[in-house]
Amino acid sequence: MAIDNICGQCGKVNARKSKFCFNCGSNLKASEEQINKAFEKTISPKKKSNKYKIVIVIAVLLALYANFSGGGSDYDKRKVKLEEQFHYNGSHIQLTRWIKNNMNNPKSYEHIKTVYWDMTDYLIVQTDYRGENAFGALVQGTVKAKVDNNGNIIEIIEHY
Repeated sequence: MAIDNICGQCGKVNARKSKFCFNCGSNLKASEEQINKAFEKTISPKKKSNKYKIVIVIAVLLALYANFSGGGSDYDKRKVKLEEQFHYNGSHIQLTRWIKNNMNNPKSYEHIKTVYWDMTDYLIVQTDYRGENAFGALVQGTVKAKVDNNGNIIEIIEHY
């Protein structure tokens, strides 16, 4: 029994009265053996290639190498550079120096909290602190400064 609408070369189904395959152009008068081979091609699942697995393994290894070899992203490098500007208690090192240099009693300085906003080209750093005023009373103050990416104070924006 020959089925004349399945191509023996590519396995595509054609109109019953077609003499040639619309896909590959071969003669549709094929033997049953050719039809069975074509049928197996369309039914049997394709074997998975190991090429993709190898590519994935290489990509993972390269990513790990870049991460641990110091070749991290620009974002990681910037983050480390910004973190170096701050003391372990969260205060900004240069801004703390500026505050103490402008206090009546630098030894009375007590850090409360520091927050910052990353403006890409510079940081805005705000520090809240306590310290003694000229009369010896404990007062609270706030300083907001524009700081470059290396930690240097560009300007004092607010001091109250």
